[in-house]
Order: sequence, then structure tokens, then C-alpha cells
Amino acid sequence: MLLFMLIASASAPVTADDSKFYPIGGKNTKYCSGHGESLLTIAEKNHMAAEHLMWSNGIKNIYISPGTEITIPGRRIVPRQPGQQTPYIVVNIPEYMVYLFGDSGTINYYPVAAGAIKTPTPIGKTKIIEKVKDPTWTPPEWAGGGDPVPPGAENPLGDRWIGLEWPGYGIHSTTNPSSIGLSASHGCLRMRPANARAFFELAKVGMPVNVIYEPVLIGQDPSTKIIYMSVFPDTYSKIGDYYSHTMSRLAYLGIEGIADTDAIKSAISSKRGVPVPILGTETRITINGADADMELPPVSRKGKLYVTDVFFNQVGVNTDFDGETMTFTKGSRKCAYRVFPDFSWNGEYLIPLRDVLEKLAIQTEFSDREVKITFTDED
Repeated sequence: MLLFMLIASASAPVTADDSKFYPIGGKNTKYCSGHGESLLTIAEKNHMAAEHLMWSNGIKNIYISPGTEITIPGRRIVPRQPGQQTPYIVVNIPEYMVYLFGDSGTINYYPVAAGAIKTPTPIGKTKIIEKVKDPTWTPPEWAGGGDPVPPGAENPLGDRWIGLEWPGYGIHSTTNPSSIGLSASHGCLRMRPANARAFFELAKVGMPVNVIYEPVLIGQDPSTKIIYMSVFPDTYSKIGDYYSHTMSRLAYLGIEGIADTDAIKSAISSKRGVPVPILGTETRITINGADADMELPPVSRKGKLYVTDVFFNQVGVNTDFDGETMTFTKGSRKCAYRVFPDFSWNGEYLIPLRDVLEKLAIQTEFSDREVKITFTDED
């Protein structure tokens, strides 16, 4: 039985530790519900929480009719931690997900229940200090104390316990799997029994554990270079205004001036926990039949397609910048555009592609999904 998901693309170049963007991996799949199935049973079958299915599909009830088509949100923005030596574990509380980053570059992830609002799971860095099969539970003061509870159906730790350096906290199996995807525990992280057994075999004593609180995740697709955002509920009401929080994250990444604010607001409003594009399009640009070299994919704004100023060097165009205006020259032809500091990417200004190509008389074919540029150095 497959007890976890592997995201093979996590080893692609975009996931290098010096990238500010999280990597994106996996893919969404479709599932048609059968008789007697609910989001709880479908979630368990697909190793997710029912809440993940509710968020991603915009469904507010776990009970659904037979024949309902459900999107299984396997495509994820993965919170890889820069500079962290593998293997290590990341727990994102608003996502109710534990990620295990292995030596091979693959990622296993498991849905969990986190601490309740009044007894939250701590945020910060810790490590695994013990692993116990069939643990005995000694009821703490909050549970009224009492005699130790031996392994078995009455033991809330289930059959696997992975203790953390924080006293009293751990990751463990649960006798209440319906709590997965909720803030329900006294601070520990609960896993379904099958997932806990699989995780137990991979987790090692001494392995670093980083518990983060990120309801807004921002990542970049390694193949298209499009930048995406996933938004989850603010479980512990820590971030306040979502939009201000998101824009501060985008400012750190240097894209607050060029990201699609309408897409951002829509993602914040829906909080569906699935990656939505906020910067870049899938429009393909070719130069003499070969794909253009682009660090940032074309950006669409108000019906126009924008690229960075350095793009034009690939079609034999010289550029000159006087601090306010960018001048483009090819042979005897010339055009100029005033640029704006906020409309830039890594110090490169965004320029309307079609305007420059047409004014410089560079042969181009435009379609809905592709721009074909043909030129020679003599043009």
C-alpha cells in the first residue's frame, strides 16, 4: 500500500537551497465518489485530510452524493528549508501536513491533526529524541493524571510514538483518525495509524524537525518558471490581515509590484490550499524556432504581454537606460519606453513585448499561446 506521496520534481534545479521560492511538485488527480463514500473515506484512501478535499473543492460537507467528481490536490508548494541538510522534517501547522525530506531528493508527506487553539502545537525548531513502538501513555495533569495506560485500543498514542525534544510533545498514531486535518490535540501531532507506521520507519532519532506557521506559501514551477501561491486558513489567528501579510512576503521576494493582485485576492478569499498562478503565463516564446531563454515567463497585464528588458538582447536589440527611459535599438530603428521601478524583476524592467518588436520591425507571429520571433543579425 502506498502510504505517502513522492514529489520527484523536488530535485529539479529550481529547488536549490539559494532559491527564495519554494519548489512545486506532484499533480492533481480526479476521483469519482462511489456509493457509501464520504470525503473522510476518500481522504484516507488518498492519504490526505478531509479538510484538504473540502478546501480544494469548495465543499463544506464531508457527505457527498455518489458520482461526485473530486479533485485530489496532489500538486503542492513544498516548504523546503534553505540550507537544511537532509534528511529533515518540516511541519506546516495551517496546512496540517508533515513533510519528510529524504537523502534522495524525494519528499514524503503525511496529513496530521495539530494542537487545538487553546493548546497549540509549538512553533520552532526541535528534533526527534526517541521512537517507541506500542508505547505506554502516562496521563499528564491536563488529562487528570492516573495510572499509566498500556498499549491497546484505549491508548491515545496508538501504536507508534516519535518523541520530540520539547518535553511532552511528539508525533504519534491516533485512535481518533477523524481528527486528522483539525486543530484537536493538546499540542502533539496525530497521524493515521498506517501513515504513522510508514513515517516511523523513515524518521530517525536526531533528525531535525522545523515546525512552521505559514498559511501563505509561494513557489515557482521548475519547468514553466510561473510563480504560484497557496493559501490555507489562519489556524491560530496569527497573521491578521491576509493581504498585508501576503504583500510583505511578496516584497521580500521582490515581486510585490508585478504579481497579479486580482489572483492574489481571489486565492486569499477562497483559501483552497491549492497552487494558483500569481505571476507569469504559459505563453511560449520562440526565437528562430528555439525556446527563448527566460528566467521569468511572460507577464500578462491589461491585454499586453510583458518581458524583462534583457530579453531583447536575444533578438539582436541593443538597450540603453538613462535612469528613467529604456531605449531599444536595432540597426537604424529605435524606440523608447519610460520604465517604473516597481514594475521590475531582479533589477530588470518589464517591457511590452509586442510594442518593441513591431516598432523595430522584427518579424513576429502572435497567437493565443505562442509568440514566434524570426530575425537575423542583418535585419
